[in-house]
Amino acid sequence: MGYQLTFWKKLVKSDTDKYYDAVGQIPNDWRYNDYPPIHGLDLVQTMKKTDQELKDDLWALISWTSTGNLQVIASHAFRQFTCRMGGKFSDNELTNIVKNDDNTVAWVSKFKNDFDKELQNAKGNIDKVIMRAPSRPVFDDMGSRIGGLGILIHQVWAYEVWLTKFSVDPKNGMYTGNLEIRFYDHFGLDGEDVMKGNKRWLQPYGSEDGFKAWWVLQHYRGYPPLLTEIIFNTPIFGKIRINQHAW
Repeated sequence: MGYQLTFWKKLVKSDTDKYYDAVGQIPNDWRYNDYPPIHGLDLVQTMKKTDQELKDDLWALISWTSTGNLQVIASHAFRQFTCRMGGKFSDNELTNIVKNDDNTVAWVSKFKNDFDKELQNAKGNIDKVIMRAPSRPVFDDMGSRIGGLGILIHQVWAYEVWLTKFSVDPKNGMYTGNLEIRFYDHFGLDGEDVMKGNKRWLQPYGSEDGFKAWWVLQHYRGYPPLLTEIIFNTPIFGKIRINQHAW
């Protein structure tokens, strides 16, 4: 008899959750209409602008920092945010782009290698596999900054990795399976995002109005952030390299 998974198994998750930080608090980029102070940033002129003027500034930022299909996707997120809809934001094309981005490919590849090592240490017993939580994926290369993943996601807020299929052939020790990877991010800003965003984007794009506008719309004008959800599947396979299998 070989082994076959009969239920989904959560292999690992980030220390953050979809809606909470590592200590169980609501993060500032998920809050809105909360009137927080922000030090080191002059918002006097921004606060005088109408909502439409702020939306124009935000769209200018998004249009400068996205191209092609990602700009179309960003326009959908922009519309959902500026219509005060809040809620979940997902897009099949965005999922495909993220899944195939070099940053994600490298992250997934390392996770698969780590999984194989832990599986070998557990002698093929999937119930004894304990995965360490890797760092959250980041899209901060120049291609992401000008292409759209930087402004849409930049750094994944939270993730989960589920094992949805897993089986081992008892004849040769070959294993196959499937991972479901879930990325979550907040289409919203905290104070650090505004300050770092201005420094990161100011040089190539010459304006900080967009980040200021986004901040004011969210935290002073009551526009709720969005939860960006990206879920995709990827296969795993390998060979249990031991003589005595756990199964």
